[in-house]
Amino acid sequence: MSTTIILSFLQLLHGIADVDRITPDTPNAVNKTIISPGKSFALGFFNSSGNLYVGIWYNNIPGPRTVVWITNRDRPLNDPTSVFTLTQSGNLAILDAKGITYWSSNTSDGTEAVLLDTGNLILLGNGSESSRVWQSFDDPTDTLLPGMRLGSNSKTGVVGKLVSWRDDSDPSLGEFSFGVDPGTLFQMVTWKGSDPYWRRHLWNDSLLRVTSDTNGSMDSVLKLIPNDMEAYITFSSNALGRVLGLYLILYERALYVGFLDAKGGAVPVGLDGKLKMMYWEDSIKNWTVNWVRPERPCDLYDRCGPNGICDDSFLAQTCSCLQGFEPQSQKDWEVGTGQGGA
Repeated sequence: MSTTIILSFLQLLHGIADVDRITPDTPNAVNKTIISPGKSFALGFFNSSGNLYVGIWYNNIPGPRTVVWITNRDRPLNDPTSVFTLTQSGNLAILDAKGITYWSSNTSDGTEAVLLDTGNLILLGNGSESSRVWQSFDDPTDTLLPGMRLGSNSKTGVVGKLVSWRDDSDPSLGEFSFGVDPGTLFQMVTWKGSDPYWRRHLWNDSLLRVTSDTNGSMDSVLKLIPNDMEAYITFSSNALGRVLGLYLILYERALYVGFLDAKGGAVPVGLDGKLKMMYWEDSIKNWTVNWVRPERPCDLYDRCGPNGICDDSFLAQTCSCLQGFEPQSQKDWEVGTGQGGA
């Protein structure tokens, strides 16, 4: 009798550990985690600075939790009895003990939510993947994973953006964002607030090759693909078995967020506004930077202001004027801080 009870208990634990979906009958509680089939990603509640959030993170990576997607980033809660559930009406939602909604997918016909090994949480309408009524890949926070499309539609006005954390322990909306320029659809832009901070070259009817490292062991390509009234950003990598991650960095968070083994990758937006390609180096159990954008001071948008020319071909960045113009503040330009233009 006791052997049967122990066996049943172990089977129950195994079932909880391996569950990869949420149904109306199986809500995800604070103390419960959803694991993708290949155990690459996990979904559940996590605590940051005393607040509870629902997110997706790499399941097996050592060190700090590597969160790649968050639901209630601007509406944290602290009720330990809260649940992440699929309601009877088919809507994914975070509910506290009083039934107050802290986040929802705004759907009405979902039957079950499934966490995939790509890090994508999908809500199905009739139990098949072809019946997706919502997916987390279409609702990014600060991270772009392989297979995601960060798009902009000039006809509908919908602009998909990655938005940075406020700081390294507060996932609420930060200062920097990254996406497709909605005005032209032909360039990638990082914004600081509403102002351009960095931008990539205009699309020239080919892939926008962001970088290729010097030893040729890794080659990462960031793509901007315009199509009629819309365009989207995606990326791919070929790293001799290693997978790269693309990040818009939040302080030093990129050292801990990215791809694990050969199964994932990420792009967050950060307070320093830098985009970094990272890869996990298993031999040292840490992240290695493949490239950074913006790399130099003159890469920043309008670095020297109107009618100014930025030159960082030497050790220090310098600003100068176009012919016929003078600096607004000669003193600022002499100490290398002039941005007011001429």
